[in-house]
Amino acid sequence: MILETINQHGCSASQGHAQMYIMGTLLRHGSEAQKREFLPQIAAGHLRLQAFGVTEPTSGSDTTRLKTRAVREGDHYVVTGQKVWTSRALHSDLLLLLARTTPVEQCRKRTDGLSVFLVDILSNIGRGLEIRPLQAMFNHNTTEIFSMACGCLPAIS
Repeated sequence: MILETINQHGCSASQGHAQMYIMGTLLRHGSEAQKREFLPQIAAGHLRLQAFGVTEPTSGSDTTRLKTRAVREGDHYVVTGQKVWTSRALHSDLLLLLARTTPVEQCRKRTDGLSVFLVDILSNIGRGLEIRPLQAMFNHNTTEIFSMACGCLPAIS
């Protein structure tokens, strides 16, 4: 109802909508350790989780064709790939990132082998993670994200 009212008055409620599925993913699928560590800090305003990296330049939003890869190395994953049209990444401390953990040709279904990761943007900037603003007619603070062997936390299960 809130989102409908915002849109009816000529504004864009898409940022509010994005928050629902970003936080919903962490709430429903995050580990108990992730929830204990991050949710109180997000609720207190000390951490910002506002970005979700899904769309890629070669596959668009067809998630079954993602090329971004995450390979487990010890207790973390190493991610390589590129995302585009990721809103608010420059204004977030954390990023939800969709990546392929199993090559599609090894999967029974094209939707298998996909995982969502919680990436600490601040500790990875300059260490393999690069975020560039994209200019668009409608301002969503949109960016493209490049990852060359950036480390991230274990997958959200």
